[in-house]
Amino acid sequence: SIGLRLTHWVRAFAIVVLVITGYYLSYVFQNPISNGEPVNFMQAKYRMVHQAVGFVLIACVIFKVYLFFFDRISRKERISIVDALNPKL
Repeated sequence: SIGLRLTHWVRAFAIVVLVITGYYLSYVFQNPISNGEPVNFMQAKYRMVHQAVGFVLIACVIFKVYLFFFDRISRKERISIVDALNPKL
């Protein structure tokens, strides 16, 4: 379904952005132009992007769980989980 494909690519993009911004927040490799006034706030901007994309990732996971339980296409996946939990010899 389009929902599964869309959440896949949004999650992939979110993970890439979270890795890049998380790496920057841990190891600052880019310094803003020195100025006497505190006007650039580069670290705060990266942190804001990191948090916003984190919430987008959480929303995608919640939507994917919703699709798992209520999407017609996911019926096969639900049945396969039930079969895995109840093995027959």
